[in-house]
Amino acid sequence: FLEQNKQTLKQLANSNAKPWQDKVSNLLYQGDAALRIMTKAELEGTNVADMETLYKQMFSGAQRYYLSVVGDISEEALLDAALSTIATLPKSELTDTQPRDFPRISQPEVAKIAGSGQKAAVVSHKLTLDKTALKGVKFKDLSYMSNWLRSSLLAELREKQGLVYSVAVLVEGRLPAQKDYTLTIQFSCDPEKVDELLAALEKVLKEQVETTAQAEQVAGWVSERKAQLKESLGRQGPLASELSSVAMKGIPLDKVLDVDYRATLTDPSALNRSLSALLSDKAIPTTLIWMP
Repeated sequence: FLEQNKQTLKQLANSNAKPWQDKVSNLLYQGDAALRIMTKAELEGTNVADMETLYKQMFSGAQRYYLSVVGDISEEALLDAALSTIATLPKSELTDTQPRDFPRISQPEVAKIAGSGQKAAVVSHKLTLDKTALKGVKFKDLSYMSNWLRSSLLAELREKQGLVYSVAVLVEGRLPAQKDYTLTIQFSCDPEKVDELLAALEKVLKEQVETTAQAEQVAGWVSERKAQLKESLGRQGPLASELSSVAMKGIPLDKVLDVDYRATLTDPSALNRSLSALLSDKAIPTTLIWMP
């Protein structure tokens, strides 16, 4: 285990991606040890005794597990099997310790990192907003912002202005334990057009606040998501994963298989309100630029 991971760290240290990954870890993840890559010193300091202690504290015994089973078995038979198995586990005492917060960005920053070794530049623009600024907005509605923005950004910045090669949009904050919503927009573009792209992005986003999602657009997004959910929930592995993670994701257990409930965009205007808040002074912008 140690030797294999030492080799991985050695390869990373000699990679063009090392400065970029370090910046992402330190800035976006605030250097959180649970999310960043281990250092060589941390890896070499790992020992079996520490692993055993961690296992006993966090995994051994009948702790707060969520068990999901998918298959041809009756509820009665499954309950009997689960209870008899759990009874064989060593007893453990539950603590009232609450999960720690996810790392949070505290101030705006623009960082440019050179030496990617690629022909194109990568621009990542992230907006972080405290969830309290969007009270009443459901994440399943907010998640459609990726569809709404991507189509507009592609049309304006790629097809019309020719400023980008690709566009990706990611909305995060589904987990109840997360205190922030984040919107990340990532582009690949000509290195000579980075500044022009950032200015155009600001303009497009402000205009998008006043742009209402059309009914046919919404129908298309919802139909696509329903198809994706049906395909995923029709497979045993993804279904078991969905069932076991409902508490973490905040999905009502009786709604896990309800594709209509999970895919419906109940309030398209929430997209406009949410984007307006994300562009306000309440949000924290972070821009990372990876140059050749």
